[in-house]
Amino acid sequence: MSDPAGYVQHFCSYVPMRVTFDGFSRRWAEISDLPIFDAGRGESARRGACSADCRAWVSTLSGENERHLAGELAIPVLNYSNRLGKSPAAMNIFADDGEVGRLAAEIFIRKGHSNFVAVGYKGFAFSDERIAAFSEDLQKVGKATRIWQLNPFNRENPMRLVSTKRETFRSWFNDLELPAAIFCANDELAASLLTMAEDLLGNRAWLLSVAGVDNSPALSGDHNLSSIRPNFDAVGKALADTLAEALNSGQLDKGAVQRIPGAQWIERETTWGGPGSRNPLVARCVHRVNHALAKGDSPTVSTLAHELGVSRRTLLSRFRDSTDCTLRDYLIEERVRHAAKLLRETDRSIADIALSTGFSKQSNLSHRFREFHGMTPREFRQKSQKRGDDAFL
Repeated sequence: MSDPAGYVQHFCSYVPMRVTFDGFSRRWAEISDLPIFDAGRGESARRGACSADCRAWVSTLSGENERHLAGELAIPVLNYSNRLGKSPAAMNIFADDGEVGRLAAEIFIRKGHSNFVAVGYKGFAFSDERIAAFSEDLQKVGKATRIWQLNPFNRENPMRLVSTKRETFRSWFNDLELPAAIFCANDELAASLLTMAEDLLGNRAWLLSVAGVDNSPALSGDHNLSSIRPNFDAVGKALADTLAEALNSGQLDKGAVQRIPGAQWIERETTWGGPGSRNPLVARCVHRVNHALAKGDSPTVSTLAHELGVSRRTLLSRFRDSTDCTLRDYLIEERVRHAAKLLRETDRSIADIALSTGFSKQSNLSHRFREFHGMTPREFRQKSQKRGDDAFL
């Protein structure tokens, strides 16, 4: 740090942005001899930025302290993290988060989905922009989006999803009409949601088509997660070219925002699936089950096979082959799920709800309800009323 020629300080707060830094450092090596001091984070980063030899600061500006410090520096400062939005004290170069949301909407529409959910973090610009663009593009074709928002674990590390969110996800999943396409603001949120879905939905988890953002190798590998990769490498190159020009001219457009397009869709198993792409017969079967329950009917395997124009054996085998779940198990789970919805949203008697969801006696509903929810229908209703089923933390 005492090199009289000076140096460029880099500050990176979290792993996905390292891709951008790699693009920046490669391009910088082509156009400048000024070394990069990679400070990481913490007090050493702040001391380095204030050193007399520091010629410029390239940072993710992820915390309020870093944003405040950037305003005090009499050197070019470039920000490439869209967590907290643009910094008025820096030139801001971001991946195009609106493009990311629009691409997710385009893919899900093309796959023929009709139920859409967007999941994000409250108060973080990248999440808000991705979800807003996703919802707006769906609205253009007459599709509504349910938006689920989570408060981040804390301002410094918003990517951690803690176990206290379990009941929130349970409430969301209970009210969700399946099958559904779910777009998550990043891969970590998508991986956490899939883990919750496998636990809370059981055999119905296959009815979710889920995509994240960032194409994080460690996270995509856990669930074979489909993801959108923003053009982080091009952001890095733009950082290098902008910084070189600023050092040469002495001018930097503070507070300006440049958005870099070029997001890519990476298809993996979590969006191959959806019932429609696996087997159209199964997709039609799922639709008929949901439609019948919504009308107060309880379809049987025989009635479904008759309505779909196939034999019982064909319907049972194709359902099992496509979902790794038997149609009978699926029907029971859906009947219990619909009963839970009626318990929360109506004051109908439990006996009446049991009959309307296909259970011959209240005790049969109670038996199945305990299997899925660990409590009786009466206890579930009391707990739901007490909690108010607030979907937001």
